[in-house]
Amino acid sequence: ITQNARAIKVYKRIGFEVIENRTLFSFGGNLDKVDENNVEIKEVSKTEFDNLENKETYYTWDFRKFVLENNENLKIFKVFKNNDYKGFFILNIANNSLFQLESVDEDWENIFVGIRKKTNEVRIVNVNENRKCLLDYLQKIGLKNLINQYEMEKVLD
Repeated sequence: ITQNARAIKVYKRIGFEVIENRTLFSFGGNLDKVDENNVEIKEVSKTEFDNLENKETYYTWDFRKFVLENNENLKIFKVFKNNDYKGFFILNIANNSLFQLESVDEDWENIFVGIRKKTNEVRIVNVNENRKCLLDYLQKIGLKNLINQYEMEKVLD
């Protein structure tokens, strides 16, 4: 957590270092500001997910494929507008948290309209600071920035 200087100091003392340009943001709230439009969503199987673009572009280490395969609450949805594929999202239906979301053209509105068709409350964690367009959209639709943290690593010999 970026504001917890004591914890950061302890982690550094045992050999962890902050990864440059890897501040991670977490957001949550309702999707009331997302306008409805003619977006369609289609649930796909985890097997079919293997064929989707960007499937290896995960936010962080804890969102890897093996986690997806071993969690029955994670549902995968493709998003279409006028029959054009716009991206996908993976939603944990037990707690309304977004496991992953990707847009083929950085048009996040279509993705969030699809998400709103499944839930009005949502939580998303570990959004990398380099995803400026997504971060801007999350703020635009009124999601609250809940917490920020540094990604840290320790090199093992």
